[in-house]
Amino acid sequence: DIEKSISRYDFLTKFLKGLAFIIAILSAVLTIQVSLLFLLGFLVPLVLIVTILIISAKCKKLRYLLQIRSDWGKNSIAKPRDFKTIRSLFDKISLLNNSDNTIDEQTWKDLNMDELYTRIDRTYTDPGESVLYSILREPLFNRVELAERAHVIRFFQSNREVREKIQLTLISLGHQFINNDIVNLIW
Repeated sequence: DIEKSISRYDFLTKFLKGLAFIIAILSAVLTIQVSLLFLLGFLVPLVLIVTILIISAKCKKLRYLLQIRSDWGKNSIAKPRDFKTIRSLFDKISLLNNSDNTIDEQTWKDLNMDELYTRIDRTYTDPGESVLYSILREPLFNRVELAERAHVIRFFQSNREVREKIQLTLISLGHQFINNDIVNLIW
């Protein structure tokens, strides 16, 4: 369904690119050979280019949706992770926040928590990676806060349309901050 739409959009994009090229060449030749009025023929390729950009954006959105749906429910998603960068938010927060609930470095390593993080990480942005890491390093014990978190998790598990809409927004942001500069910028 989505893959067929992507194929159709790809074909349409290629066709429109070719058509725009042919019309542009034809307009140039006719302008030189016949009349300057054929210069207006260059407007058609411009309209086609705008159409191509719109179709390409829809195709990109469908590719993202396909990725989101294929990632959902997998045991782990293979992607490069730089834990030094990912943990930067946690490091900054822990300097200010002397919490008793923080998992210390040795315990984190003993429990192989980087591996657990890798298995559950489904984030699409650098800040998302950092927040997930911080959540794991500072577990909640307050029943009310745990219930609220569980409610949010259940909401997204049972509301595919809302979840995918938010994920589409996030995936389009992507990993655009080198060394998690957004955390440093905000901090």
